[in-house]
Amino acid sequence: MSYHEFWLERWNSEDTPWHQEKPEELLLKHFSASRGARVLVPLCGKSLDMLWLSHQGYQVVGIELSELAGKSFFKDHNLEFQKISRPPFKMLKTEKIEIFCGDFFELSPEILGPIDAIYDRAALIALKPELRESYIKILKRLVQKSNPAKFEWLLIGRQNQVRDLEGPPYDLSEDDLKTLCGEDFIVEVLDRVERESRRDPEHKVFETVFRLSHVET
Repeated sequence: MSYHEFWLERWNSEDTPWHQEKPEELLLKHFSASRGARVLVPLCGKSLDMLWLSHQGYQVVGIELSELAGKSFFKDHNLEFQKISRPPFKMLKTEKIEIFCGDFFELSPEILGPIDAIYDRAALIALKPELRESYIKILKRLVQKSNPAKFEWLLIGRQNQVRDLEGPPYDLSEDDLKTLCGEDFIVEVLDRVERESRRDPEHKVFETVFRLSHVET
């Protein structure tokens, strides 16, 4: 089964245990981009985090493979939306929230427009490790023209207490992230929390909140 088929099947069968019924508490605690910033939410699903961000005065731009998930987000919150063709994407749009439906790996600055901040709760850890480098390269291109002084990238990584659990989600450590980001971003640890493992309740999951910022040149 391909990458696309796997995730589309999960949404089509409503097999989405990662979806949270309330905004992520680590987002509420640590996100500090300037109000009015245009915030990219990769692999957004129908996350309530997007609604919270819009209520805080941010312009939200989600990227999601499943059009079903994007439409469900707006319908769940009784939000009327426009459907606009933005090849190779379909864009679902309200005044404060846009969701580009399609393959993240086809994104470009020309399609997406300017981005001031990134919020990644479960995108990077959802990808197989061999896709991570391509994911980071695309994000680097998307934020290349952002204002370094105002830019914020909040990312949540995780490590399972049981190291041999098969993903997704996949483990992501501080060292992993520093290796991926190379010399372009400073990686700062903001917080670490312990949570129960959804797949193995007898063991714990450790989540780490990272802030990435441009290296000053």
